Amino acid sequence: MSSTEYILQQIIYQMTQGALPFILLLIGTSNSMGNLITFTSKQLRSNSCGFYILCMTIFELLTISFGLISRIADQYGSTLVNQSRMYCKIRSYFVLCFPTTATYLLLMAAIDRYISTFVSVRCRAFIQLKVAHRMAPLVIILCMVICSHTLIFVDHQPTCGPQLGSYGLFYSVFLIVIGGVLPNFLLVLFGFWTIRNVKASRRRVVALQYLQHKQKRDAQLVLMIFAQAIVSFLLNSTRMSCYSYHLLTTNRPNSSFQQTVDNFLVQFSIVLAYTNYSESFYINTLM
Repeated sequence: MSSTEYILQQIIYQMTQGALPFILLLIGTSNSMGNLITFTSKQLRSNSCGFYILCMTIFELLTISFGLISRIADQYGSTLVNQSRMYCKIRSYFVLCFPTTATYLLLMAAIDRYISTFVSVRCRAFIQLKVAHRMAPLVIILCMVICSHTLIFVDHQPTCGPQLGSYGLFYSVFLIVIGGVLPNFLLVLFGFWTIRNVKASRRRVVALQYLQHKQKRDAQLVLMIFAQAIVSFLLNSTRMSCYSYHLLTTNRPNSSFQQTVDNFLVQFSIVLAYTNYSESFYINTLM
C-alpha cells in the first residue's frame, strides 16, 4: 500500500466513522436553530423572502438530522437499511426529498428577491406574504412528487440502492441535473439578475421613495441570498464533479488504489452535500 493510499483511507475513516459526521451534525443543527430564531422574528416573519428561508431551514434541519443520524448509525454497525425493504425505500426517499426541497425553496427566495427589484407594482404583487404562503406548499408538494420514484425503484440490490440498469442511469441523471445543476444554475442566474437590477435602480430617478430601513432590510436579504447561491453553486459543482467521475469509472476494472480514490470521492461528495445544508446561518451572519 502506497503512502497516498494510506492517507486517503485515513481521511475516509474520518469522514465516515471519525469525528467529522458528528461535527457536521452539530454545525448543521446549530445552523438551523440560528435560522429559525432569526427568521421567526417579527420583522422577517412578515417578509415573503424570510418565509421561504424559514421553510428552507426546516428542510435543512430534516436533511441534517435524518440523513446524518441514519448515516452515522450505518457506519457504527446498524444493518436495518439492508434488512427492511420498507426502511430502505423510506430512507432513500427522505434522503433525496429533504435536500431537494430545501434547494428549491432557496431558489424561490432568490426569485422573490429578483422580483422585489422590479419597479412595476403589478410584478411586485407576487412578493406578498400571502403569495409565499401558497407557493411554498406547492414547491414542497412538487418536490415530494418528483422524488417519489425512489419509493418504487429503490430496493435491495442486494444492499439498499437504486435498481440496476436504466433506472440506475435515470437516478444518476436526476441527482446531477434536478438535484444539482438546474437549481444551482438558476440560483446564480437570478442572483446576478438581482444585483444588476439593484445597480440599475440606483442610477434611476424614482418618484416613489421607500423607507430607509425597508431599503436596508431588502438589500441585506438580496446580499444574503446571493451569497448563499454562490456558496451552494461552488459546493454542488465540486460535489457533482466528484460524483460524475465516480459514475464514469464505476464499471471499469480498478486497482486497489483506484478503488480507494473512488471511495474517497464518494465520501467527499457526501460531506459536501451535508455541508451545503449547514452553512446558511453562518453566511447570513457574515453578511
